[in-house]
Amino acid sequence: MVFREKNNGEIIYVYMVKLTRNSGCYFYGTLKLEKIEPGVFSDEFNTGQFGGVTMMKYHILVIDDNKKTLDVLKMALERAGFRVTTAESWGDVEDKVKIGYRVKDLFDLIVLDLMIPERSGFEILKSLQVILVPMPPVIVLSAITDVKKKVKARDLGVAKYLTKPTTPDRLVKTIRDVIIK
Repeated sequence: MVFREKNNGEIIYVYMVKLTRNSGCYFYGTLKLEKIEPGVFSDEFNTGQFGGVTMMKYHILVIDDNKKTLDVLKMALERAGFRVTTAESWGDVEDKVKIGYRVKDLFDLIVLDLMIPERSGFEILKSLQVILVPMPPVIVLSAITDVKKKVKARDLGVAKYLTKPTTPDRLVKTIRDVIIK
């Protein structure tokens, strides 16, 4: 959880509250990190190197029909400092997008698998391009290695295409590269 101290409307310090999951969430304490400019955070802070506490600045939607894959990706991305929402199907995606609009917390980036049984990743992408304004960047993470599919993804505006299996470090680096652009 992040708290910001403001001075004349400018953020000058960021405070963290560490929450544990042993038997619920407990207040652990606050930590004054550093003096910063508004909207700028150190790499060390973004990568979660403050005793496991992470800065959850960017919100990522991960879409994959495999629950175990979603769990692994969610854990890796949260450890890297991202807020993560997961969806296993088009119905889940619709629900998460509606909630995002309702609470004014839309996604900064989408990680999308292409092989989803109910509706292909390409169909999901096309639908999201209609309902999300502005459309966040998309990274495809798929086992499909076919060059034609990669070209189709690029033609549909996909920022990056990663082939499974990949490492969490490579995914995190790719996400950061896309977000920083």
